[in-house]
Amino acid sequence: MDRRYNPKTRFEVIAYEYFNSKNQLYGNFHDEPRIGMYSYHKENVKHILAEVNRYLQLLYGTAWSVKEIVNGYQRYEPGLHSNYIFDVLLKSNLNSSTVMERVELFQPFSELNINHGSVQTLNSETVYFLLPVTYTVLDRLIAFLAYYEEQFLQREGNVYLLVIVMDSDAKQVKDIKELLQKLWKKYPSSYVRTVEMEGVFSRAKALDKAAKQLHEGSLLFFCDVDVRVAFEFLTRCRHNAKRGVQVFYPVVFSQYNPVIIKSFSPPNKIRTYWDISKYTGMWLHYGFGMVCLFNQDYQEVGGFRLDRAGWGGEDVELYERHVKSHLRVFRAMDPSLIHTYHDKNCSFSLASDQYEMCVATLADTYGSRSQLAKKILLAEQTEFFKKQKSIH
Repeated sequence: MDRRYNPKTRFEVIAYEYFNSKNQLYGNFHDEPRIGMYSYHKENVKHILAEVNRYLQLLYGTAWSVKEIVNGYQRYEPGLHSNYIFDVLLKSNLNSSTVMERVELFQPFSELNINHGSVQTLNSETVYFLLPVTYTVLDRLIAFLAYYEEQFLQREGNVYLLVIVMDSDAKQVKDIKELLQKLWKKYPSSYVRTVEMEGVFSRAKALDKAAKQLHEGSLLFFCDVDVRVAFEFLTRCRHNAKRGVQVFYPVVFSQYNPVIIKSFSPPNKIRTYWDISKYTGMWLHYGFGMVCLFNQDYQEVGGFRLDRAGWGGEDVELYERHVKSHLRVFRAMDPSLIHTYHDKNCSFSLASDQYEMCVATLADTYGSRSQLAKKILLAEQTEFFKKQKSIH
């Protein structure tokens, strides 16, 4: 029976991804129009191509074999199967003859296999927020604490907050400590603590020191002062991090510059800057700084590299070590984590790879391509009319 997916509107049409014999895959991959095939995809295509070769040899005899893929198409049809179309070049083993053949394949899904396991209840596990800061982000720390209070302290979220302060100025450290003590006095049953460090700021060293002060069974959340964390995240943190089994790397939504959002977005599309839409921000697919995991699973892979100063790079290295370990990596977009836009400069003192990451992040998170194009066109048009006016 030929069961096919039938779209009901133009928005439901599922496009094929295109690939070829050079292991290049064409589609929309986080705005990349073309990527190299991953190893799992190569193996899948290799397996299917072997089946195609066997099928065609049954039709035309073993004197013919598949020489190469000329065109390849693939798509997933919901609830039915994976659909592949291969244009292959057949070559005769007897002479130099070749012929093109098209084969369409359907790889049906088997019945559902249910893997049922109990999950921890909402308040069963304390989540330790580890937050590295310096005095230079004091205003942003105040904003973070206000939202933290609203989401977790007023709602008794069973969370501990460890703020790691890296600053050599005693007065500045004192100011931050007083800010946290004020919060603790307001909520005496809460857990708010300061960890002090000296030296050049290093996010890796700050988080590592805090983690080593907690027992291995602690559920840690490596946080950032610019990320608004909603109450709902606690449940996902507790359910998606499994001690000795799985670590949770959520994908954060990064807010665009509010000035760009307001000036270059359709007015009827923006209710609030905190909406998640293509006009307000983007998913940081290449960001791995936010992670929820048990301390044991942090220490087991060796923790952060501690020779890195500043921000950037340390999260990618930890992520890669987890990917290569026996632990499962759970990766998913999380709408309860929103990175607040803030003006930022990339210091020339950063290592070259950190500097490149910083500049790339600035470019990506300033605004969408459409918004920035409108901004440039508006500037060009304004300049053009100024010149025309001066001529006349």
